[in-house]
Amino acid sequence: MTYKDLIAALQYYEIDDLEYINRCEECLKFIYNCNLLDDFNYYHDLLFVDTKNEIRKLWRYKNLEELFIIRVHPYITCLLLLSGYQYHIENMEKFKFSRHQRKLHKKRVREALTNDIFKRKYKGIRVSQMLWGAYFINCRLIEIGILQFEVFDEKTVYIHITSDYKLNINKVKSSIKKSKKYLNKYFGLENVNYYCHSWILSKQIHELVGKKTNIYQFYDLFSTIEGEDCLDDILNFVYGIRSINNYSELSENTSLQIKIKEYLLKDNSIKLGIGKLKNDGIIKNKD
Repeated sequence: MTYKDLIAALQYYEIDDLEYINRCEECLKFIYNCNLLDDFNYYHDLLFVDTKNEIRKLWRYKNLEELFIIRVHPYITCLLLLSGYQYHIENMEKFKFSRHQRKLHKKRVREALTNDIFKRKYKGIRVSQMLWGAYFINCRLIEIGILQFEVFDEKTVYIHITSDYKLNINKVKSSIKKSKKYLNKYFGLENVNYYCHSWILSKQIHELVGKKTNIYQFYDLFSTIEGEDCLDDILNFVYGIRSINNYSELSENTSLQIKIKEYLLKDNSIKLGIGKLKNDGIIKNKD
């Protein structure tokens, strides 16, 4: 990645914060001065060039030191994500995305590049945010209503809930129903199976919330099995934090926060829900 590439990518994603730009330039110098260019290019290729889906292996890394072995500049994940901007342009053209879909894509990558820094006040963006942004750059995701749909293969699509919207069961059903049209339009997919891996599909959460809640009704759309512990997701999405040493210090600003806090204080664990959408007619009805 050159300085010219960096500036072009920042302009493309409409990032004009001077401190952010300066930190990116500082990181680019760090990469060259510390002879990290080969490592940088290796991960760049895994993110945007590799055709064997090796990118999925990167989800196991929780911090930068695990990726690079040594302590690196915290903005290096930003630069890795920015290094894919040309692929983003080419991929959206390849799949003939609508103007609306392109606008959403640019917005989501910009959020991946900045939310951890501007909103959460982290020193850089997490590996998970870099990967999430890369999925958009690779055009493996489209956004329909309040849901995002990740194309895994010709018969498998994963459902993700956008953070911009409150969960609403009627809007969920509408998004799933409409997705059939756009999955066919952009990717030529038909008769796919829909899956969702989420803390919202946790059996423990399902038992904590009321039957009229959107979380409860969302769970009932799927046939689920139990996955691994999802405390990190609970802390991130429910409480907006990365970690905590004492559950008694958890926030109590919502009824869900209160119920989960009480549950965790009783030394209980919360498991991820792995769900497959039931054949209940949501996606079979005509628009």
